[in-house]
Parts: sequence; structure tokens; C-alpha cells
Amino acid sequence: MPTRSSPASAASVRLSARIYGIEPDLITVAKGLTSAYFPFSAAIVGEKVYKVMEEGADRVGAFSHGYTYSGHPIGAAAANAVLDIVEKDDLAGKAREVGGYFQERMKATFAQLPIVGEVRGVGMLGALEFVVNRESKTRFDPVLKVGARISKAARDRGLIRMAKYSALRRL
Repeated sequence: MPTRSSPASAASVRLSARIYGIEPDLITVAKGLTSAYFPFSAAIVGEKVYKVMEEGADRVGAFSHGYTYSGHPIGAAAANAVLDIVEKDDLAGKAREVGGYFQERMKATFAQLPIVGEVRGVGMLGALEFVVNRESKTRFDPVLKVGARISKAARDRGLIRMAKYSALRRL
């Protein structure tokens, strides 16, 4: 199956490297490839990982891999259609244009609320951390289901959201 390099995905890797100061060795992608219309995934390997695999092939043979949906023609067609839309409609460029405004409005709208401990995000992805106390960043007791309740209220108002208790646990 031929590979397709997307200017949008290449730009995404460069942007991530600039924002976070990292150069990824390996990137796994899935739902976004087909907008979740069909199961499909990929692994993008950097030069360092590729060289290890290439050198190992001389000793142990080619890197043999594959799963049920590997290279499935419907998945490949769906992924290509999504990439066509991303490129044709310049979605990465539009996200850059609107992202700054979105981040500014998130902070202006939510940062002063007493239950918001932090407003953060990059581009069109934003997060609000809800806390009992802003200064100590004390979290709500999970029994109160504050995240789920706020998530439902947001959904009822047409906002796309995902409630998580905590992506990171303090030790």
C-alpha cells in the first residue's frame, strides 16, 4: 500500500516539536485518519527508530507486522478522503487563525470563576480544571461527580466536551 505524506501532518509534527520542545521518535495515529468512520491506524517512525529497524532487518529479517485492519482498502480510502478535506479546506491554517482567539476567549470567560483552577490549551483544544479551592488547587471529591455534571450542562448547551477526573495524579 503506498504511503501518503500530508503537509498538514508534517506541519503538525513540526508544530508539536516547536511548542513542546521535542522531536518525536514514534507517533501513533488512529481516529483522526478516517474521522472515526472506519477503523484505521498508523505508526509514524522517526529516522532514529527507522535506522534501528533497518539495521535489525539484516540480523533477524524484515520488521513483520500487521493486524486485522492493516492496509484495508476502505480504511485507506477513508483516510485519503479525510486528508483531501484537511488539505483542500486548509483546516490546519484555519485552526491556527482561530486557535489564538479561542484560547484568549477561554481565559477571558473562565479564568476568573472560583471553581476554575486553570485554563490551558493549544490551538483549538482547550481544558478547564475545576477545583474546590483556586489557591490550593484542591480537587472536588469524585463522589460529587462535578466533571460529569458540568459535562452534561455543557452538552445540553451544544458544547463538545469530554470530562476527565484527572489526567495526572499528584503523588
